[in-house]
Amino acid sequence: MASGRHSAKARAKERKDQERSGVRRLATGKGVGGTNDEFEYVREKPKKSRSKLTAPKAPNIEFSNPKHVGQRLTPPQGYSSVGNWDYSGQPAIMSKRRTRAKRLKVILIVLAVIVLVGSGVGFWAHGQIDPSNQGRKPLVVVVPTGATGASVADILAKKGIISSSVIFRLYMRVYPVTSIQPGPFAFFKHEKYSEIESTLKKGPDQTLLDYRLTVPEGFTSGQIAQLVGKLPGHTAGGFESALASGKLKSNYIPANGNLEGLLFPDTYFISRDESDLEIAQQMLDRFNQIASQVNLNSLANGLGLSPYQVITVASIVQREAITPSDMAKVAEVIYNRLKAKMNLQIDSTVIYALATMGQTVTSEITISQEKTPSPYNTYLHPGLPPSPISAPGEMALQASLHPTQGPWLYYVTIDKQGDEAFSSTLAQQNANIALAKRNGA
Repeated sequence: MASGRHSAKARAKERKDQERSGVRRLATGKGVGGTNDEFEYVREKPKKSRSKLTAPKAPNIEFSNPKHVGQRLTPPQGYSSVGNWDYSGQPAIMSKRRTRAKRLKVILIVLAVIVLVGSGVGFWAHGQIDPSNQGRKPLVVVVPTGATGASVADILAKKGIISSSVIFRLYMRVYPVTSIQPGPFAFFKHEKYSEIESTLKKGPDQTLLDYRLTVPEGFTSGQIAQLVGKLPGHTAGGFESALASGKLKSNYIPANGNLEGLLFPDTYFISRDESDLEIAQQMLDRFNQIASQVNLNSLANGLGLSPYQVITVASIVQREAITPSDMAKVAEVIYNRLKAKMNLQIDSTVIYALATMGQTVTSEITISQEKTPSPYNTYLHPGLPPSPISAPGEMALQASLHPTQGPWLYYVTIDKQGDEAFSSTLAQQNANIALAKRNGA
């Protein structure tokens, strides 16, 4: 047994001596799919390498099984796994230095492209800010009430004063105009941004103002058309055609394109060369602005209604409430009756229905008129009418978004000053109607 152990140690020592001297030895290694292959290798004495990035030298491998030549092999124990080993006996090694050089080349190419593109964008942006082809004829631009730098940029772009509203908005962030006053301004096509900024800071030039148009709260689109028609160069029919053209934009236009209730009641400055479309778009833009200020979308959702439904409620409130203090109570009555599945039975909806038929109501509606066949007749049809019935102002919108909490289901004007009495039962309502008659309301 002792001689056996001695011979085993001797053989191990012999193998090590052969490897150090470079003598060939038959060994076994794992091949593709886990098969055993016999191969011979020569392990040379390792040499020191000056480069720390070069992988260690691989052994020369010769296989007794020629069918596996060219296939992938797990490197023998004791050798680096850097590179892709194959049965040709040599690893495919990529120098780290070469890899870094390629990556650096790619980075340099990308940077060059960015510089070129950036130079082009910068040159284009400079041409927008400081154009060289300024027009000679001044154009009057009316800035609406409450306009912001962004909305002014859109207006100037539509008029052709500037080519890019985006670049002008960025310019206004760097050189802001703290307060943009509404009114008429004179600009030139392709005018320099610095000159536009200076004009805006000076304020509007009232000598450029041709017309002032005031739209009262509660007016219908037809009544607004009549107002526009009184301006020189405009007709009511032309304005109504503009409303029906499908070319106007609003955040709240329904599928049928009806703009009733979306033309905001306000005072507008109209220049001589403004078209019907431009006048109407001013009113729609103003409504969008006010709707955003009163937080219409989110508050309507909190009431369980769509923004368009709240606008419809506000249009009714605008026509029904005599005094602003009663608006929120009238809105509450409407919501309470809707929840109770009661017909609204509101006179102003019938008056609007008759107006669409060409009839004018000069006093209280009659019993026969309460039976007028129209989807706007809330005596006959449950729920809200299919669209707003007037142009609600900001107070009516606010009241409809913040109704005064109460159990009321009825209201009636009880005196000549316009005060209204609210009740929750029909008996109370009848008593208030009798009081209204005694007061001559």
